[in-house]
Amino acid sequence: LLVDRMVGSRIYGVTPGEYGRVGQAALVNMACEELQRKNDKCRAYGIPVGGSNGLGTWGYVDAVQELMTQMNGVAANGDTSDEAAMAFDHVVLATGSGG
Repeated sequence: LLVDRMVGSRIYGVTPGEYGRVGQAALVNMACEELQRKNDKCRAYGIPVGGSNGLGTWGYVDAVQELMTQMNGVAANGDTSDEAAMAFDHVVLATGSGG
């Protein structure tokens, strides 16, 4: 949450009861609608818990491709020196809800 706040994110909190009663999809839609109501030029895109949709899946695919590129010794700036290569023993990934 600290990083979210540092970059100016707005965090919407709900109680477990509200989450169970209303449901995550409806809560995400409500937040998107509120943002769009406040700013008619806003194009809010709701991401389900855990990023469990097609776009979220592509995000994980892109992340793996980026890691493979880094492991093969090409930095984001095109640097191919030995120092640009990364070696990993483990990759640890938080997957949200696991959904």
